[in-house]
Amino acid sequence: MATAEERREEGEVLGWTLRLGSYGSVGLIVVGALLSMMKSGGAEVVLKAGFLLLMFTPAIRIVVAGIMYLKEKDYRYVVVSAVVLAIMTVTSVLSLMGILPQLEK
Repeated sequence: MATAEERREEGEVLGWTLRLGSYGSVGLIVVGALLSMMKSGGAEVVLKAGFLLLMFTPAIRIVVAGIMYLKEKDYRYVVVSAVVLAIMTVTSVLSLMGILPQLEK
């Protein structure tokens, strides 16, 4: 069982994970937009990196939470984290392959 202090520290770690992902992606998107306005090379790559970081931030948060649950030996939540991550991965892959939109028709 985790103490109140350990739970607070876990919340801080998860918060930092989300903040770093959000701020990092916004920073990359702004830099990419500025490079694009200046007609500089590499703008598209920086923009894509910013959007990818923004998209993967929730998945990174789930991985971090799963690692923290594993450290606590709370295997029920490790499994829950793994299942949620698997669902996100499968739906993303199906969407990229063009299969998921076909299921909606």
